[in-house]
Amino acid sequence: MTQYIAVKKETTEREMFSIAAVDRGEVADCIEDVFPSFERVMPLVRLLQENAVPVEHFHDVVEDYILAEQ
Repeated sequence: MTQYIAVKKETTEREMFSIAAVDRGEVADCIEDVFPSFERVMPLVRLLQENAVPVEHFHDVVEDYILAEQ
């Protein structure tokens, strides 16, 4: 089963959060720089996790979520 986790990335200019899809202890996929805060990325991580989104639909679900926020 795929697990989704938030990954914090800090640079000298800013802090951003990515989402990694982890399957059997290996990173199967990762979407970089999704949101600038933990508070914004975690509802999406929970949605992915609670709905057991297959990794092949990961990018589509994230894209739809971000577009729906706008």
